[in-house]
Amino acid sequence: MRYLAALPLCLALAAHAQNWALLNPAYRYNYSNDGTDTISNQIRVMQVDTLGPDSFRYVLNTIGVVCDTCAIPQTSCPSSDPVFEKNGEQFMGGMVSVLQGSAILHRGTEHLLIPISLNQGATWTGPGGIVGSVFAKDTATILNAPDSITGIAFSTGDTLFLSKGHGVAAWRNNVSNKELIGINGTNEGKQFPDMLSLFDYWPGDVLEYHSDAGSTDGTGCEYHQVSINKYTVLSRTDSPGRSDYQMRRVGSHYTWASTVWGGGPCTGSPLGGYTDTIQLGIVHAQWTNENFLGDHLLNSCWPGALDTTNTPHLPGTIASILHSGINFWGRYQIDRLQLPGSSTHTLCPSVNDDSTFGASEVEDMRRTYEEGVGYTATTIVGFEYGFDEYLYASIIRGVPVGTISSDVFILSTPERMLEPVFHVTPTPANERLTFPALVTDTEWLVLDVSGRTRANGRLGVGAYGIDVQALDPGAYVLHLADRHGQRSARFIIAR
Repeated sequence: MRYLAALPLCLALAAHAQNWALLNPAYRYNYSNDGTDTISNQIRVMQVDTLGPDSFRYVLNTIGVVCDTCAIPQTSCPSSDPVFEKNGEQFMGGMVSVLQGSAILHRGTEHLLIPISLNQGATWTGPGGIVGSVFAKDTATILNAPDSITGIAFSTGDTLFLSKGHGVAAWRNNVSNKELIGINGTNEGKQFPDMLSLFDYWPGDVLEYHSDAGSTDGTGCEYHQVSINKYTVLSRTDSPGRSDYQMRRVGSHYTWASTVWGGGPCTGSPLGGYTDTIQLGIVHAQWTNENFLGDHLLNSCWPGALDTTNTPHLPGTIASILHSGINFWGRYQIDRLQLPGSSTHTLCPSVNDDSTFGASEVEDMRRTYEEGVGYTATTIVGFEYGFDEYLYASIIRGVPVGTISSDVFILSTPERMLEPVFHVTPTPANERLTFPALVTDTEWLVLDVSGRTRANGRLGVGAYGIDVQALDPGAYVLHLADRHGQRSARFIIAR
């Protein structure tokens, strides 16, 4: 069984009068549901209530789930089916009571009792007539240390493997299997990224973002804007629980307008360049509005959490369910889950109920974050509005990805600013990779993750793609170079 060599777990019961641990409020326990190193569930204690001597109640973190019994909410979106509930319980339930050593896991209407005595063959009846029994006791190496394992079967169909030193090592039933692979806090096994592991920068690091937006005003005018923003870290100050960065920003934007449907007149704005010094504040434990690279995620950050936020690119409040996984670069990536039963990643809040949401068919928004890199991309599709932004190039801890633009280039008015933002599609790709049509003759090359050239060539004006059928599955970087400068974009080959 994989859990015998598994990574860390999450929370612990009080150590009083017991010889095993279940939950430690100081830790965050990470589980996988597919036997890989991807963290599908993280268990956290959000609140501790004292019930009496050696008795406590732990309120656990919640996730977004489909709610079949919820009334369809009234929302600002035309689609409200299926309905999602913000405060759904994860596999361990919503609360855990610790009563003088014994524990009760509260999961909906079911209450699973785990008594202090866990001898081989022990059987007991808990609340609601749920029967539990110890069917196995063994020793194992868990998180690189010897440990004792107790197997418990419940009449609900749940099977729990309890570790003396690390709590719930595995949880299995007819719905899914969860295996402990890491614990944030003890820093054992696989760690789910916290804010600092996402936004961990040092003086000299550089992040360059390019964006492209388009919209109509409903009266016959269509507007476009392209932008470049380059952030260079000047200093870092660490204090308990937070890190503060001073950054130099160099940026420019260009907006133009065109007439559609016989409307107008339509007026754009000229190119604007700017240079300033700004502050980026990272609170290690949570998203905050001090983090301008992540201020659109101001609430919970764990797999399955339903996050609500305001966004500067779409009106009002939207919501989404957070998703995580290991990308082709071997790093954790956090983005938004495509909602079950829907084609969108975005939820619309109920007009009169802050706990239920309807799936949106009109507006969609995805933002991605990468461990060790931070904010990497945004794609927004809204009614008469679209927005794309991506990390064009970076230098993080001395490692360059792509080519950073010079200050002179960003602050000038090159004709390339009139091209759409450079990005490649599709990714993952199979046979062909496409990008915005070129306005000059361009040299191109493809590098693998080790920096070796895998393909190269020359493209003429109007070209908009390359053939990638000869590339093996994996992660790559496409570099384009013309008389205006260089552009880069990462892509994936998957077959």
